[in-house]
Amino acid sequence: MSAPRRSSTGCWIAIVALAVILGTSAAFVQVSLRRLERRGAPSKCQNNAKQLALAAIQYSDDRRWFPHVRGAKELDGDATTSDGPRCFRALIALGYLDQPDLFVCPTSADRVAVLPPSGPGPVVFGWGGRLPETAASPIAAPASCDRPLTELTDLSFAYTRAPLTSNASSRTPLLSDRRRGNHPEGQLAVAFVDAHVELTKDADKLAALDEEGGKLGLLPPDRWTEFETPGAERGPLLSFVVAAGMTLALGGLALLLFRKARDGGGREAGQTLA
Repeated sequence: MSAPRRSSTGCWIAIVALAVILGTSAAFVQVSLRRLERRGAPSKCQNNAKQLALAAIQYSDDRRWFPHVRGAKELDGDATTSDGPRCFRALIALGYLDQPDLFVCPTSADRVAVLPPSGPGPVVFGWGGRLPETAASPIAAPASCDRPLTELTDLSFAYTRAPLTSNASSRTPLLSDRRRGNHPEGQLAVAFVDAHVELTKDADKLAALDEEGGKLGLLPPDRWTEFETPGAERGPLLSFVVAAGMTLALGGLALLLFRKARDGGGREAGQTLA
């Protein structure tokens, strides 16, 4: 009578061991994929920043000034205002950009907005995928979609607060990631007025760039955690739990079916003998 119990115990030990092996393998695969993704993402973010900078340069070539909301001798507002988002939306409204994915860093928690259907002609959109209710330039007047940078989830970049002309120094920063933490080691992608992009984590270097007139309107440091990618650290653990749980469930089901079939076969054999 005890032999079947030992057999069942041995099966469960094998199933648990298999679950641990598969769960560990799934966690390792998840970690490897995440590392590969994060390795390639900075170049994608840098390319997005470069495309935004090139559009702003075209704007400045046509209008002698880079997008700027306030007076010619006045800094635009910081990240708690809609000034920076309005400058970016000017590039959309005036036909220099029509790709919403360019405004999002792929390793950030931000997501590209779903756009409403558009008719023929350039794609015009506002933050949150909403169409602005006014045809006026965002530089001249804000729309309801022009919210502060601290409230947006489809714009990963901060724009310069400084009034810059088309002959600004090539070392003047134009835009950057709006927060540290999107890239490994806290690096920040910074695009300059000549459209070259640098990845830097040097606080002194960023401070020096600011002194040259950039005045980048980054998010306040105490708000950075609000825009972190959710669950990034829990990914491998979740993969382990899911793989192990599925293995245990399938193994238990297989063992149950096996025991049912064995018991049924035993009863049939007894009836035959009888």
